[in-house]
Amino acid sequence: MHFQIYGGGGVGSWPLIFTVISCFIIFFLSLRIGNKDITGLDIACLFLSIIALFLWIVVKQPVWSVILATSAEIVGFIPTVRKS
Repeated sequence: MHFQIYGGGGVGSWPLIFTVISCFIIFFLSLRIGNKDITGLDIACLFLSIIALFLWIVVKQPVWSVILATSAEIVGFIPTVRKS
């Protein structure tokens, strides 16, 4: 986001700013009034996502970076699907 604002992103960076603000609002609301039934599957998915993101930062090859980032995203959706 920093690069878009200071790099001259202009109006094109507004959707990103709106998304970031919306995510923070949802996060804080979920802490306050959310359902707190955390299971072992939720914790396992969290750790798998963190490991995939760490490997994504370490790996310098574009194909593996895309695979790891996508796998972290997919594993992160598992608790969402379970809770919905």
